[in-house]
Amino acid sequence: MLEKKIISVQNFQYKEWKKLHQKKYRNQKRKYFIEGIKMLEEAIKWNNSFEAILYSSKLFDVNGGKELYQKLLKIDIPIFELKHTLFKELCFTENSQGIMAVLKQPSYFLKDVLDEDFSSIIVLENIQDPGNLGTIIRTADAAGFNAVFLSKGCVDLYNDKTLRATMGSFFHLPIVQGVELERFICDLIEKEYQVVGSSLHTDYYYHKVEYSKKKALIIGNESHGISQAVEKLCTNLVKVPILGHAESLNAAIAAGILMYKMQGV
Repeated sequence: MLEKKIISVQNFQYKEWKKLHQKKYRNQKRKYFIEGIKMLEEAIKWNNSFEAILYSSKLFDVNGGKELYQKLLKIDIPIFELKHTLFKELCFTENSQGIMAVLKQPSYFLKDVLDEDFSSIIVLENIQDPGNLGTIIRTADAAGFNAVFLSKGCVDLYNDKTLRATMGSFFHLPIVQGVELERFICDLIEKEYQVVGSSLHTDYYYHKVEYSKKKALIIGNESHGISQAVEKLCTNLVKVPILGHAESLNAAIAAGILMYKMQGV
């Protein structure tokens, strides 16, 4: 693979990449960054749409860096070596491993994913913390959930903190953004899903409810939970008991407990 070297901040391509730090520009161009050896390896493994590989000389000092570089040379992806100072301007982490990539955003359409008739899905309403979103996606993957649906008010899926928190699970299952929840829940019920909302406004604990083969779990905003309109549409509302003095559980922790219970483990 022919490599190119970028040594100036005035390089047009470099300027375009730097704009991808902005959500508006990521959405406009339908591109995003990933960073680090683990994320690159997962992206390669799951055949993602690469636009460019970016690296600095630091890559060769990192465990597994040389091996990854040799693997990348065998793939038909443009590779750019960046001067270390330029690379640092692009990367998000303080201690970068010297490797990034620009990928095209995947397109998952609500109807297509819904038509798959998955057995276990998770729906997120207005999740605001990127770490929570990424952790929920990772846990959904680990718990054998088939898809993730995000309401319009959720934090940006392509935020670097979100992607890092997924630890590569982002590539393993379809994630649909911008979902109109009320209509979507009605569609789920029509398809005979059990729609389970996590809520403090119920007397039913999660381990006292029977879960069907087809189920959708709804997790709400960290501060306010799921909205009243969504609560009214759920077939079940459940909560995790608070045994100590904490006011509530972190949204990602609660989601993990509920997902594993709903899977029967």
